[in-house]
Amino acid sequence: MAASEMPDGEWATQYCPIGMHCGFAKNGCPVKIERLGRFDLKGITSTPNYRKKLNAFYLGLVDCLQRRLDQHAADTANLTEGQTYEIFDLAGLGTHMLTFSALNFTKDVLSAFATHYPSSFRKATVINAPGFANGAWRMVSTVLPKSVKEKVNIMGADYMDVLRAELTEEALYWVDAPNEELVHAPRRAGEAVPEPREEAAGAPAVAAIGDSPRDGASP
Repeated sequence: MAASEMPDGEWATQYCPIGMHCGFAKNGCPVKIERLGRFDLKGITSTPNYRKKLNAFYLGLVDCLQRRLDQHAADTANLTEGQTYEIFDLAGLGTHMLTFSALNFTKDVLSAFATHYPSSFRKATVINAPGFANGAWRMVSTVLPKSVKEKVNIMGADYMDVLRAELTEEALYWVDAPNEELVHAPRRAGEAVPEPREEAAGAPAVAAIGDSPRDGASP
């Protein structure tokens, strides 16, 4: 399922360009891309109950991704491949986006992520980070354990050599794909939507912020 197919996905991806299944890193990890610098916070916050809708979308996305990682690890008989390579693109990010609501939402998502899915990503690479990004990261990352923060690599505009060394050509394609195409990854423009697997049919289960980890979740 693409990001646009998550709970409230058609609404959310108008404002939040996220690619859920963007090829693979060379180490076998599936790649996920979030263009945080292109998030339209004004559009998001103009929607009634936006925080509840955005939380449901994001946690549904992570839950669906975790299910895919579990299946990928089982199919390959390699548990180390049950992790993602995360790319956070901050191009376009300005200090006007660092509002109290935005920081609180980010902390909510990070806290839920650390509680439910602490082992679901191998590495996170932040690209196009402006000078003030390190300070903002220090504020919102206080909810994360040290083991998670150590996986994050923050870079400016000089990231391409690193990505070329770590990603496949398919994943590199999605790094520069248009927003309106990225939200439908892994399908490129014009590709048909495949029939869902029986166990994946319907909306994914969504873990609410503050819930205890679901049965079978990573410790």
